[in-house]
Amino acid sequence: MRHKFLYATSLATGLAFISILITTCVLASTINVSDELKKIAEFGQSNAEFDRYINLLIDGGQIKNPFQLATFSFWTEGFITTYQIHSFAAATFIFFWSFVLPIVAVAFGINLVTMISLIFVERIRKEYQYKTLKAVGKWGMYSSFLVFAVCAITFIILIAFLEKQFDKVSLLDQGSKSFGSAEYQTDHTRINSFNFFLNGTLATMFGNGLIHVDSRIIDSTIINTNMLITTNIFLAVLIPISLICTISFSSIWIATFISNRNNGLSKFSRWLGNVRIDSRREFAGVILRNWWFWILAACFLVTIIYPGLVHDYQTGTQITIAVVSLVLLPVCFIPLFIAIYKIFKIRMFNYNKMMFAQILCLSITTTSLQVIIWALFGEQIMGPAWLMIGFPLLTIITSILCTFGFIKWKS
Repeated sequence: MRHKFLYATSLATGLAFISILITTCVLASTINVSDELKKIAEFGQSNAEFDRYINLLIDGGQIKNPFQLATFSFWTEGFITTYQIHSFAAATFIFFWSFVLPIVAVAFGINLVTMISLIFVERIRKEYQYKTLKAVGKWGMYSSFLVFAVCAITFIILIAFLEKQFDKVSLLDQGSKSFGSAEYQTDHTRINSFNFFLNGTLATMFGNGLIHVDSRIIDSTIINTNMLITTNIFLAVLIPISLICTISFSSIWIATFISNRNNGLSKFSRWLGNVRIDSRREFAGVILRNWWFWILAACFLVTIIYPGLVHDYQTGTQITIAVVSLVLLPVCFIPLFIAIYKIFKIRMFNYNKMMFAQILCLSITTTSLQVIIWALFGEQIMGPAWLMIGFPLLTIITSILCTFGFIKWKS
């Protein structure tokens, strides 16, 4: 059976997605939203603004079900604080629904679309049809990624402007800082909190403008409501659609690259075994000319430095983040170390296979570190909202571009 790895990963991610979804739904059925909101009120450092902050959530009915609770708690309280406030079942549900399930869903979606595209590609017999499909995948990937990048940059710029405006709203500033981990609350917390004080959905914003629960929350002279609506449109509509298109077209291009048409070796298989190195001079030459590797290595090192090392060392979590980052620094270069050993001892190895493993290792580690640290432990890393969103987005996009760039332009 060809493409065993792709089918195996598709099956594994599919089973994981279904299992986590079922587990999440079971946990959701055990959660009493009112009790969990009361735990938030009991945990916080009580003051006038915090009391009003909590009353708006409870009495205003802005959090009506476990799924809304999960969104609010995960992005407002932070991972560690969530387990301190809520019951174990509620905290685990929040973690699964807001973090684990979306990641597994994306992984399953990429594998599924690639597998379907691959089946379709390998049924094509005419060369011009294959080239047409390949062109659709390639140019669709380029154009949708460009749209995604423009939308993401615009969103970050809007967040930077809104952030200064949100700082002037005392309810959000003082209320969201009144949790037990107050010293680690960020501007991202205040922005997320504000979304739960809106009476209505994105659709009502289109028709009626901004409707809020308490007139004292927002003053149109402080917050530009049109900018807020535009930011929500980018976040809820444009960015997800452009990202889905990018993933779909990328999967089509990947399928054309790894397909075994006419029972021959795939272009990817031929490329992996294409370049063999048998001298130190040749090895040094190809390494120095591989600027995709150097950009990705720089991106990885920047991630190790920040948020891995540059932060306060006041909690066990912060120290653990630093230790893990330092351990990963040499571990992620193991493929390169093996290649250096081979060139000095055996004097021959497959360069493309080695460098593909090296770039894949750096790319996956960079992406994982940025997502895990900022999503789960962002409360431990101080920073404005635009930095907490923009920095990981930039490094993740760069790492993915380097991976695709190396494969495409070296092939």
